This record gives sequence, C-alpha cells and structure tokens, in this order.
Amino acid sequence: MNSGDTARQTHDDAAIAAFMQRVSRLPPPAGWSLPAAHSVLRQAHWRQRWEGERRMHLPLDIVMPLQIAAALATIAVLLVRAVPWLAVTLQNLS
Repeated sequence: MNSGDTARQTHDDAAIAAFMQRVSRLPPPAGWSLPAAHSVLRQAHWRQRWEGERRMHLPLDIVMPLQIAAALATIAVLLVRAVPWLAVTLQNLS
C-alpha cells in the first residue's frame, strides 16, 4: 500500500467517523422503541442455531464440487478408454 492509498484510507475513515457521529446525534423516529428482551434472546438463539447448521454444512459444501469434478474426470477417463473398443466394434459391425 503506498502513501496515497494510506492517505485516502485515513480520509475515508475520518469521513465515516464524522458521519457516524452525526447519525448518533439524531433523535430516534417517532414511535420507535427498543425491542423486548425475549425477542432479542430468541433472535440470538436462532442465529446461534443457524451458525451451528452453517458450520455443520461447510464440509459438505466444500466436498460437493470435488465430487462433481471427480465424477466428470471419471467419465472422461472411461470415455477415452472406451473409444478404441467402440471403434473396433463399429468397424466389425460394418
């Protein structure tokens, strides 16, 4: 990262910080209130369950493309090995 990128990053960070400070000073919208504690707890449990399921499926998500690639490679190898036999068989039929 050169000095121009660093200066731009510093400028961007300062702009974001200034914007966030302005947003933090805004009053909440009319009729707005904090969610109930049980609602937040339920959402936290859902998120925890979702994260667990996502971690559980991660190995499957990684292996599935590998299985497809292995199947396609196997098909290609079998097809290449079968071409001479098919050629001889077709030649004998004619």
